[in-house]
Amino acid sequence: MLSKKHLYTGLTALLLSFLMTEVDPRSWYVEELAAYSHSEAEMFSFVTRPEDVHEWFPLFSRVLELDATRPMGVGKRFRAESQIPLGLATYVQDLEVVEYEAAAASKKLVLESDGFLRPVISIEAIRASDKRRDRRSELKVGFYFNRKSALFQYAIAPFLRFLTTQHVRHGLFVLNWILPPQ
Repeated sequence: MLSKKHLYTGLTALLLSFLMTEVDPRSWYVEELAAYSHSEAEMFSFVTRPEDVHEWFPLFSRVLELDATRPMGVGKRFRAESQIPLGLATYVQDLEVVEYEAAAASKKLVLESDGFLRPVISIEAIRASDKRRDRRSELKVGFYFNRKSALFQYAIAPFLRFLTTQHVRHGLFVLNWILPPQ
């Protein structure tokens, strides 16, 4: 029969192996898509303005530009504040633009944080491919948590992905109220 000491040693070894095992965090990428009757330029312009983010994306209560004089592009930095439920605290993280494309048919912004959770957030506005319907653009919002620890991805991240997915879905729904169909 196993003693408590052996059991605790075994559990500690298992926990440490999960902590040390690395996985590809991009394999947990989650993406949501919604269609709108506004052009991709209008959608992208609205959803990427820091002063408007809190209106459509409830996860962030405030977004500030850290380098307001720098134009939008790779390297631009933002500070995002999130309220922890029940008003217990405010979680502050700095986000940096790591990819920015403003081509004619597609516009894309990818933000990455070096904070504890290390979220990577992708926002892409594209022209709608289905011309039979009354929609002119689609907005894709995707994310993953860029931590390679298997322990984080299997134990903590599922709950964070669930919460963030709910916020993204809510945000895409709210955009229909803020930007009513044309």
